[in-house]
Amino acid sequence: MPTDSAPPSRPSELSDDDRLVVAHCAALCFPSSATPAASSSFQVHHASHPYPCAAFSFPPSWSAAEWVEGGRPPFGETEVDPALFPSLRAVGSGVVARANAAFLAAFRGLLDGSPLQSESKEAVLHLSAAAQWEKQRQRNQTKIIDDNCKKIQEALKSLNEYKRTCELHGVSYYDSFKFQQEVHAFNANVQRLELAGLWDEIVEMLRRRELPDGFEGLEEWVNLGTLYRRLVEPLDIANYYRHSKNEDTGSYLSKGRPRRYKYTQKWHEQLQRIPFGSSLESCFWAIVEELQAEMTNGRSLEDLRDRVTKLESDAHGWLTSGSLGKDVLLSSSSFVVWWKTLPEQHRSTSCILKLMP
Repeated sequence: MPTDSAPPSRPSELSDDDRLVVAHCAALCFPSSATPAASSSFQVHHASHPYPCAAFSFPPSWSAAEWVEGGRPPFGETEVDPALFPSLRAVGSGVVARANAAFLAAFRGLLDGSPLQSESKEAVLHLSAAAQWEKQRQRNQTKIIDDNCKKIQEALKSLNEYKRTCELHGVSYYDSFKFQQEVHAFNANVQRLELAGLWDEIVEMLRRRELPDGFEGLEEWVNLGTLYRRLVEPLDIANYYRHSKNEDTGSYLSKGRPRRYKYTQKWHEQLQRIPFGSSLESCFWAIVEELQAEMTNGRSLEDLRDRVTKLESDAHGWLTSGSLGKDVLLSSSSFVVWWKTLPEQHRSTSCILKLMP
């Protein structure tokens, strides 16, 4: 090994013994080496070409905590007698320092004059920026939880009270809002619009990647989003068809459904590990509205039988699981009134016959 006063700084100055150190250490780092004895912090491997020399190998690990076993001191603190190894004076008395110096000189040779030199600096800047961005996303999540969660819960509580009032009066939640049959419908509309603003903000932040990737999997937010979707989307559907937007824009499901409901539905399906599109219970009324409109325009049950049967099957499952409110089965419900206009032969074999009032 050389006895220069400083480690080589240029690739052309990399000495033969340094090249040998690099070659041996690289070869020893990839395979799992034998476990060193408890009294040893490293292993010595001898070579005879191009001249007699030795290479040191250490436990292969990227975790500093794994370098020490049985209370042995870290290899970096291992003392080597300079009198026995005079060449180590160039980089101190640590065996690791000598190997690292050789590696550093080799890496300098690879980077020198290469675009990787500048690209590596740019990469460091990008990594730093990414770390700062992730911290900002975490702060955004905390702010969303602190600022919006309580507002959403209070608005949903108010809408739940409105729904109960409607049921006490024998009117479905959906029909009451659509036909403005309750004095509380105005306040419910205010709550609907406020909640739309809060959830639209969250969805846009997700689209701009301003919230952590794991936000959509937070169980408390998935559950809150599901409660919001089931309680408020029927009001959006009622508003859509009350203003006959389907005639100008198209059906609610194909043209009018906001992203906030699509996102919260997707979260729920991913958390529950159920098929995509299987939790459309919040769109029950949109499906009913479209079937009613098509029949009004002259299409027969035979034309729509598959869709009607699927609606009945889905509704049965949603009602049984509690994901669809029982108020849709009130005798005055526009769904019940429409269903009873279907041919007797169809109704008598329907899976929801026994649920009907």
